[in-house]
Amino acid sequence: MQVSQHRGASAMDGEEAEQRGRTQQTSARQAGQEEEAMEQRRGSDEKQEEVKEARRRQQRVEEELAIARQEAERLRQELMALKEKEVERTRNDIEYANKLGDAQKRLGAATARNARAGGLRKGEGSGRGMEGKEGDEKHVDVHAGKAADPHAFKLAGPGGRRGSKPSKQPSLENALERLERAKKKLNEMSVGEKGKTNYEV
Repeated sequence: MQVSQHRGASAMDGEEAEQRGRTQQTSARQAGQEEEAMEQRRGSDEKQEEVKEARRRQQRVEEELAIARQEAERLRQELMALKEKEVERTRNDIEYANKLGDAQKRLGAATARNARAGGLRKGEGSGRGMEGKEGDEKHVDVHAGKAADPHAFKLAGPGGRRGSKPSKQPSLENALERLERAKKKLNEMSVGEKGKTNYEV
């Protein structure tokens, strides 16, 4: 009888041990599953973070690209404005050069006229006759104080014409002086932006 009881107790102990073993195995499986689930969650979280970081990088690149495009457009507009200014400056330079060329032509013509006038005043090809010479002599005598008639200046002027006034044409020296002043003025007008003369007369 004691043997039977002992065998019964042993059987119960075996069942309990087996039950504990099954419980431990179940707990181990659950722990493994939970750990695996946590690993999956961590992996998923890491992937999500990587995706977020990639999106942030893409957004930064797009922003930098937009800024670069704006800068390129601004530089393009500035370049176009500079080209327009350069075209306008070139057009003004051409117009100024044409005006200066015309002024130089007029100055050359005036120089030639002054040279011819100076030659005539020296008696080259004056074309006046003997009567005119006599009139000039009377005119000179009046200023020299040698004429007997104090009204001789009014009676006979250059060319022997009665009542004519003396010639008021400037001398050659005065004409050359005016010519030099005109040249200087033209050169001053033609000074460029850097202080250098663009065109010399």
